[in-house]
Amino acid sequence: MPAWKPPFPASLCSGIALALAACGGGGDGPASGNTPSAAPDAPACASPAEVTADTVLDGACVYKQAFTITRSDVTLDCNGATIDGRGTDARGIYVDSRGNALRNVTIRNCHLKNQASVGIAIGWSGSLAARLLAYSRDEIYARTPQQVLIENASVDGAGNAGIYLETYASGNTLSHVTVTNSRGPGVYLDASTRGNRIVNSTFTGNGLPRTREAIAIDSSAGNTIAGNKFGGNALAAITLYKNCGENQGPARWQHSDGNLIQDNDFAAENVGVWIASRQSRDLSNWNCGDPSYYAGRYFLDYAQDNQVISNRFSNVWQGVVVEDDNNTVSGNTFSGARSADIVTGAQYRAMYLGRPVSGLIAQDNTYLP
Repeated sequence: MPAWKPPFPASLCSGIALALAACGGGGDGPASGNTPSAAPDAPACASPAEVTADTVLDGACVYKQAFTITRSDVTLDCNGATIDGRGTDARGIYVDSRGNALRNVTIRNCHLKNQASVGIAIGWSGSLAARLLAYSRDEIYARTPQQVLIENASVDGAGNAGIYLETYASGNTLSHVTVTNSRGPGVYLDASTRGNRIVNSTFTGNGLPRTREAIAIDSSAGNTIAGNKFGGNALAAITLYKNCGENQGPARWQHSDGNLIQDNDFAAENVGVWIASRQSRDLSNWNCGDPSYYAGRYFLDYAQDNQVISNRFSNVWQGVVVEDDNNTVSGNTFSGARSADIVTGAQYRAMYLGRPVSGLIAQDNTYLP
């Protein structure tokens, strides 16, 4: 059996179609073509920073500021205006419940660029540790934003994540969004998020120089990723994993289970979809809070009952990598793979715990040259 190597060009197990391999592991313009953006010489304009009622911005302007939405039943329509973070504003738009129920918010027709950290964030500001002590999980879900729609928007050049769904954000939708050139993930679904939808959107060039993915599904369950286009992202298009509690953050109780990845196009990616992407990665320098199953280096990763169905993979290094149990890869079309279409295996889990990957359903896929 060959030694495991991380899935990057020139260091992958070879093979096409279903490769039962011991290689796996790993780490971590106008939107949709119809949202106008401000011209380069557009005037600078200003608007109240806290949005508490329906607001329409001047589409001819560049807004060199950030916006926070704190009320339910509110629409922020940028009308094609640009929100320029200038590398100094941490966020461009923040939907912040502040611990109150917040529902039915719409953000549309916005062009965000150059935020220092995050283009658009949805969450509850303040200490997660404190709220975990004060409230039950159900209460935290109820007090974290739900039913937020981001549509016909673009985020370019975020210093960290393009769009960030913070812990416990649920039932939110990203539709006809374009995320490009984020230094970290294009979209990050944080711990205990669930039931969110990312549809009909485009993700290119994200994750450089931090070697991250277009969409990170971190301890996040029951999400739908459908009808999107991915190309040229650094680590992978989509990763599913459970954070190991690095840097002694709150322990993740939810696994990245039950997600649906359907009808997407993946082109020119190192990995298209990577299930349990940290299963075989040496995390000895990550200060993990979870118990290690071997020598402080390897930690169990959890991502089961996910469905990767009816997608198209073209000119990727590896199409789908599966490192946990009971997942489905069905009805997909693979063409021009440079290494393998489907890879399954968790070498170190199998070696040290006697638990090879099991329960994979790989059927009705089409493999083209």
